[in-house]
Amino acid sequence: MRFVRFRSEPFVAAVPRDHRFAGRASVRGPELLDDPFVFFPAEAGALATERNTAPVASGGRRPVIVQEATTWATVLHLVGVGLGVTVLPESAALAAPDTVVLLPLEGSAHRSELVWASRSDDDREVLRNFAAAD
Repeated sequence: MRFVRFRSEPFVAAVPRDHRFAGRASVRGPELLDDPFVFFPAEAGALATERNTAPVASGGRRPVIVQEATTWATVLHLVGVGLGVTVLPESAALAAPDTVVLLPLEGSAHRSELVWASRSDDDREVLRNFAAAD
């Protein structure tokens, strides 16, 4: 297998429009630890959950996930109706409805790494072009 990292992006917080932090320019991840979280089901993968919630974790505390959904669009709509908050990769936030406020995570060095995989012996032109794109 061949793995190529093609993008590294920050995580952002998503909160309902009426959330206490909605008017701020940014939020520190651990400030959200007392909020209920909306996220993917644990069955989707423990490593994915750990990596995506790492910007919020602090002092051994992890966010408490109270509502689950299987797509970022659904997660964001559940946040928008006030069921909780979430942290997600910046590009996934493009699906956010106007009932959600997106906030940069101040002081977080955590990044989401987007990687594509292909067979090592797959030399199709489309893969070569994708690998060469900036």
